[in-house]
Amino acid sequence: MISLCKMQSFSIQLLMVMVFFTRGRLTDAQCPTITLMDDCVRDFDASNTCNYQVYIYEDCPVSTNLFTIEETGVSITACDGIFGGESNVMVLQSPLDAESRRSIFCIDSISIGETSYSFAYTVLDVDEFPPSLLNPVVTLYEEENNLVGMTLLDITVVDDDYGETMTMEAKLQIGSCSDATCTAAEFSLVVTEALDYETGVFYEIDIDFTSTDERGGSSSTSMKVLLFLNDTSDNPPFWLQQNPSASFEESDTAIMSITYVEARDRDTAVNHDICYRIYSGNDDGHFAIDEKTGVVSCPNGIDREALSQTSFELTLMAIEVLSDDCTDEAEMPNNVTQVRNVLKMQLGVLSDDCTDEAEPPNNVTQVRNVLKMQLGVLSDDCTNEAELPKYVTQVTTLQVLDVNDNLPEFSEEILTVNMPELTSRDQSTSATFTVTDLDEGAAGSYTVSSDDPVHLGFDYDSGSGITSFVIQALYVENDNIFDYEKMTGGNYDLSFKITATEDADPTHLSTISFTITLEDVNDIQPVFDKEIYEVSVAENLAPGTTVLTVTATDGDTSPEYGTQSVRYYLSQCDNYFAINSETGDITVTTNDALDYEEVQEISCGLEVRDKMGQSPYLSGTASLTVVLLDVDDTPPIITVQDAEVSEAAEVGSVVTDISVYDADTQASVSFSIDYQVGTADSVKSWFSIQPRDCTEASLGDFCADLVVKSGLDRETQEKVLLTIVATDDNTADNEPSDSSEIIITLLDVNDVAPSFCESYEDGLSVYENDGKGTEIVQICASDLDIDDELEFSLSDSSQVAIDPESGVLSVVTPLDREIENKITVTITVTDLASHTDTVVVSLVTVTITVTDLASHTNTFVASITVKDRNDNAPQLSEEFCLSTYNVSEGADNGTEIAVATATDADEGAHANVSYNLLNAQAGSPLIPFDVDPVSGRITVSLDIINSIVIDRETQDEWLLQLQAYDNCELNEAFCDPKVTSCVITLTVDDVNDNAPYLDSDTIIYASEDLKQGEDVPDSTITARDKDLENTDATEIHYIVTKFVNIDTGEAEDPAFDAVDFNEFDTSDVMRWSCSLRATKDLTHMAGPYNLTVQATDGSPKEPVNVADLVISIEITDANDYTPEIIMDGCLLETNQHAIISEEMYGGGNCIPCYDGGSLIEMAYKDEDASSPNNQAIITVDYNNSEVYSLGDPVGQLEYFEMKPSLNDWNLCLKENSKNLSLESAQAYNLSLRVEDGGTPFLFSYDWVFLNLTPVSEFNPNFGQDVSDCYYTTYILEETTNTGTFREAEDQDNAGQIYDIIYYYIVGGDKSMFSIPDITIAEVQPVNPLDRDDGPGKYIILIQATNSMQSPPSQGGNMPTSTDMLQLTIVLMDQNDNPPVFISSIFYGSVLQSGSTDQLAAELVATDKDLNETLDYQRVSDFTWENGENYGDGVFEVLDDSVTGTVWLRQDPGSLSGYCVFIAQVNDRNKDEHQDTTLVQIFIVKSDDQVPFRFRNDIATLQEAQENIELILSVTFGYDAFVDSMSPTAGADNTTRDSVVEVHFVNSSLTLKAASANPGNLVSPNIIESMASSALTSAQLQDAMRDIGLELYQVGDEQIDDEDSLEAQLLTYQIVLGVVALVLLSIVFLLATAYCVRTRKLERRVKVLTTNTFGSQASDLNKTGVTAAPNSNLFKGEGTNPMFNISLQEFNNQDNRSISSGDSVLVGVEDNPEFQDYKVDQGRNSKADAPTFVGADGIASNNPLFSVQHSAPARPNDSSDAGSFEDGDLGSPNPNFVFH
Repeated sequence: MISLCKMQSFSIQLLMVMVFFTRGRLTDAQCPTITLMDDCVRDFDASNTCNYQVYIYEDCPVSTNLFTIEETGVSITACDGIFGGESNVMVLQSPLDAESRRSIFCIDSISIGETSYSFAYTVLDVDEFPPSLLNPVVTLYEEENNLVGMTLLDITVVDDDYGETMTMEAKLQIGSCSDATCTAAEFSLVVTEALDYETGVFYEIDIDFTSTDERGGSSSTSMKVLLFLNDTSDNPPFWLQQNPSASFEESDTAIMSITYVEARDRDTAVNHDICYRIYSGNDDGHFAIDEKTGVVSCPNGIDREALSQTSFELTLMAIEVLSDDCTDEAEMPNNVTQVRNVLKMQLGVLSDDCTDEAEPPNNVTQVRNVLKMQLGVLSDDCTNEAELPKYVTQVTTLQVLDVNDNLPEFSEEILTVNMPELTSRDQSTSATFTVTDLDEGAAGSYTVSSDDPVHLGFDYDSGSGITSFVIQALYVENDNIFDYEKMTGGNYDLSFKITATEDADPTHLSTISFTITLEDVNDIQPVFDKEIYEVSVAENLAPGTTVLTVTATDGDTSPEYGTQSVRYYLSQCDNYFAINSETGDITVTTNDALDYEEVQEISCGLEVRDKMGQSPYLSGTASLTVVLLDVDDTPPIITVQDAEVSEAAEVGSVVTDISVYDADTQASVSFSIDYQVGTADSVKSWFSIQPRDCTEASLGDFCADLVVKSGLDRETQEKVLLTIVATDDNTADNEPSDSSEIIITLLDVNDVAPSFCESYEDGLSVYENDGKGTEIVQICASDLDIDDELEFSLSDSSQVAIDPESGVLSVVTPLDREIENKITVTITVTDLASHTDTVVVSLVTVTITVTDLASHTNTFVASITVKDRNDNAPQLSEEFCLSTYNVSEGADNGTEIAVATATDADEGAHANVSYNLLNAQAGSPLIPFDVDPVSGRITVSLDIINSIVIDRETQDEWLLQLQAYDNCELNEAFCDPKVTSCVITLTVDDVNDNAPYLDSDTIIYASEDLKQGEDVPDSTITARDKDLENTDATEIHYIVTKFVNIDTGEAEDPAFDAVDFNEFDTSDVMRWSCSLRATKDLTHMAGPYNLTVQATDGSPKEPVNVADLVISIEITDANDYTPEIIMDGCLLETNQHAIISEEMYGGGNCIPCYDGGSLIEMAYKDEDASSPNNQAIITVDYNNSEVYSLGDPVGQLEYFEMKPSLNDWNLCLKENSKNLSLESAQAYNLSLRVEDGGTPFLFSYDWVFLNLTPVSEFNPNFGQDVSDCYYTTYILEETTNTGTFREAEDQDNAGQIYDIIYYYIVGGDKSMFSIPDITIAEVQPVNPLDRDDGPGKYIILIQATNSMQSPPSQGGNMPTSTDMLQLTIVLMDQNDNPPVFISSIFYGSVLQSGSTDQLAAELVATDKDLNETLDYQRVSDFTWENGENYGDGVFEVLDDSVTGTVWLRQDPGSLSGYCVFIAQVNDRNKDEHQDTTLVQIFIVKSDDQVPFRFRNDIATLQEAQENIELILSVTFGYDAFVDSMSPTAGADNTTRDSVVEVHFVNSSLTLKAASANPGNLVSPNIIESMASSALTSAQLQDAMRDIGLELYQVGDEQIDDEDSLEAQLLTYQIVLGVVALVLLSIVFLLATAYCVRTRKLERRVKVLTTNTFGSQASDLNKTGVTAAPNSNLFKGEGTNPMFNISLQEFNNQDNRSISSGDSVLVGVEDNPEFQDYKVDQGRNSKADAPTFVGADGIASNNPLFSVQHSAPARPNDSSDAGSFEDGDLGSPNPNFVFH
């Protein structure tokens, strides 16, 4: 409300404004110009009537000139005593106050001439008064859980400044004040978040209020609100006893106690009893819980094996009891359905039909009312309202433990299996069985065994639970019961018993029976009937002729493995013979395979394989030797030897003989001579050939002589190469002629005169004084004749002589150059034929002659020059040697000191004098001087690097030895230079070249309390100088240039000046010194320093040498630093705040920053350098500390104290103190004082804020259930970037953070990662990880805890409780790997017959990085093997970001051979990531391809192309490339008969150079030859069948398929059966004939053993001796008709008895005596009959003979025949003689 006074004031002001803005002068007049003169006038406005509005601040000082009117004739009228002025300047005359008078109107206050102008002044506010509060400190008491937005306090703020209240700002909420005249602003303190007593019982709220004036100035005031909360029943219970898991044994009876839980009400002041329920997880009703005690039981017992699960997760609920009895409590709705039913009942919904249902409550109030009514709340009065029950849940896992109540049981009662017999090793059968024992541990573990453990075993000996076993048959050497051949009676079954025995109780067992039926396998090798076969054949046998037939047998009984299955193979002689794999017939291959002249004997390898040769097979071997017989077809062979002949030989002389051997009987040989190309025609006429008959001396079939045809000349040609040709004119086959090269050597005759090797025109020389015999030269002469002897002679000379044999010219008497320097001689050479040659050397004429054995001579004249010898020494100048010389120590290099001179009487090099300079004093030979070796000029020669200098201070005088020596000619022998020397003296003059220096290290001490301008005590510095004393060179002056703090290493402004002074010492030597003076106060400068003082010698104005002298300055400590408290450890993390639980800390305890954390630690810092200045103590300043308490203003403040530890100070509680309690105070702001021990002592303050919280009740968790405890984060590979994970929650921190959560890695790949800050949910790799070479994904287990102590490691990476988190860390890829070609060379091809745009090759590279785009390109020129250049556009390289392709872009018909180029692949990082490979592309012709024919269609083959190439590459050992696929002629693509054209590349070879053959392509003949092998073709066909293809032909070679082979085998079996039947018939007939023949033989033998003899002429009565009629020894003629046969008849005998032809003997075989020789009729075989020895030594059934084998059988004889000599039969029986 506006007062009446204010309304009147406002009316007057409004009237004045109206007057102000209506008065003025004419509008067309110009307004006067105003210029502001002071800042207290903000600005002004002028109206169109020239009335002015001026804005002026209220704090403008009186007498301030406000503005000037820039006109003449200005008159100013005073206005209310506030504004006035003189002349044209407006002046403020009274103070202004915006709060009392805001506007001032001055009517016509300025006049200019007749015109007046009015001014209105607005006084602007300046902030003079701060805002004020009625009550700056307010204490509130409120219930917890106030609603958000509720007003706690209305605040009124007053500001007396005009208008500033509307600018008022508060920290919490801006009030409303729209009127600039209001002086009070209204603010409200409202609740922005629900307040919780259990989170915080006390809040201290500071509010700042700020007002601002128009100029921007501000002022503020503060208000403190202390808010205390009252507790209500608003929290659910919390668990005192949690059991996340428990276990119990299965049982048939009730289990009364398994585990228990306990909870209590969380509210502090209002508490209820607790009732327990099983909320979920007990669907089958196995468990119960005691409502009051929380004991969990199993009332009906439980069987573990009958359960579908052995672990149960029960959700247990603890509910507040709102009534006195748990059973009377209203049931807590536990799911949505129950809540909905409550609402339906309350709202009168009688059906489930939604259309009839009343509208459900739509807000919290309605729901609350529904629940109130349901729970018995009868009134709306809050005091009478029944409390809604609160609850808490936990998940407890119950594990049912096992009891041993089961036996191991087999899955089968009887097992049978078929198995191949064992041959060499153990074998797993196909029989398996399963044993089941559902008990756990040892009770569910068992061992399996057999009744024959030696021969029967298992893949595992033991198992547990449900385990499957595989039965194994065990092979035992020498006791193999699984041998098919050992089984008899057709029974191949083996029976065993298998037992399973429980480990815990051996009486728990069960058994089954097991039977194995054996199957035969191929385990016996086939064997040839001979190990070695031999046969002889003629060398001209026709192809296909059978040479020999071999046979073999196999001991396996099965037809597929036995003899019927054997196949034969031949090796090592494939070029000569072939073998029929089924019959064993060996035949000749081609017409020219056998050649006696090439080889006389051929060795072959034989191999026999069973299983019809199909792999796998067993094999045997034998050897075959074939001897070749010769056939007449040889060419002639010539023999002729090299020869020698004299060049003087006569025409017709025989040079050498010629012989020719020719095996042919009809040979006719003729001779001719061929000459070497280039032979002179005259030489071709020298020789001819004369045929002749061969003699015993000249072996051969044809002979001739090489004779001289014309005169010979050795000097024309010494050796002649002839080719002697012999031709057989009658040869029909093979080469008819033979030739031989010979060399004819011509022997020398002495017919040429000698000659000198050179003219010696340049003359000869010799040194003077050389003694007698000194060699001058050896004269060289030659003679074309061989071994000619030369003789040298010399014209008359008394000074030189020549050796007649060697030609050595030598001195006779010594020569003197000075007397005679030249002589001349004549030399002659003569050979054996007296031929001569002469050379003349002029000077002194001497003739030298050389003569050979033939008296041939030659002569020349030699000039001899006498040379000088070095026989005089140099002579030095005496004046030079006696002089003394001076040199300055500062002389430059090259400075001349003196010049030496010397002379020498010799000439030439001997007179050339050189000079050398040496050190004549002891010590190093190196000197700083040198002499020119030619001119003798002595100069300074310094070597600074090697310290060879002139230094007076080191050496002031030098003695030098100068040497003069002459020289010798280049390479002159026996010459020594001669030397002369003398010693000279050099004196060194001084130069100021040494800088000042200090004799020793200097340390100066200065106190920290030294002031500016004070001298430092004992600070004298005296430098030395090595230059000459008491001269300008040793005058030293000082200046300070540098001052360095040693501790910091930093340079500072110098704290000292150097003050020079000088004095003589006791040796009258002037010493130049200085002392130090402080240039500033040394406060806070304690410590070591280095002071650099620059010392210069010479005069101060012109210093010569400068030296930096480093002085150690020690500024000693004074107490001038105030100690400071340094917070350490956990206080740095908590910003000097500590939060601890009440009642946990008492007397003697030290306080941590938080429960379980590190202790509060702090230290102090005092930069004073020494004790006690830098020693201090820390105490709690009780007077300056603050206590936050509801009542007691002191609380437990005086319990606190600071205690020193080893390196720090801890905040502790005094001994005998009580535990800290929230009842005494909620918080403490402790003031800490640190005070040092210096004089006077210095001190400072710091603080620590300590807050007490209720006891921690909850552990941190990552979720409500373990299934929530999984998270994934991503980290860039090859970095140590951090990845975040889910933060854990702690219910204790619901409203305010009391418990700090720490994170630790406890499982998984924990060595790979770390948590940098254990309070932040971030993980980091220990080292950069590579996704490409590593797993790319890692799993770690993280555990959250309220303790800083790391929890124990877990065994795996699975979370077992909600305080654990399984973190999956996925590495994100980055481009850090180059692409790599999969091969160093890629092969490709195009068909020469094809068209352009053919795909020539495919390039493949890999890149470990993900999603990389690869770029392929050609980076080199094409190189063609044939040297051609087909241009740069033949092939083009394209890419599809993954693979590269090479395409033909030119007509291939003009191309041939192959080309090579380099291809490159890049990824996105082109400059760094690349790889290269070699590409070889073949131009494939049709004759480079091998056709493979399949019984498949084109589509099938195209799908299998890669597999086809792989199979062909592996089978043939070469890289295979499919060129084309097409149906056979006349068919289409669907026809199951197709041709695949393939070429092969030998990649094991290096690239060939240009040649007729195309590089590495493999000839089709090689592939087809390999495919013709039965083994290769079978392997190839099997591999193709495996991929569904049917190959039947390679090239022209047909491949028999399996059906064909089976048909052939059936045919072979039928033929073999027929043959066997025929053979059996033949055997039967032979046996029958044998029996008949034997009966006849018995009768004839009986005749021979009878006493009756024939009546014909007999020798029995002629013997005259007693005969032996009962024996077979009588040899009389005619007595034994058995031997009246010819030799030929005997040799052809066939074991049959010969008819006696004697009628007298008929019937004699019936004589009883014959019984001794009867054959046992029960034996039918030939082996059981009496043995007869045939003529070939082979046993036969004839008892009458004992014959020795004496000669091999002839080829055409039968097997029972032989060749004998007379008497061979007589050795065992001399009574028989052949006629």
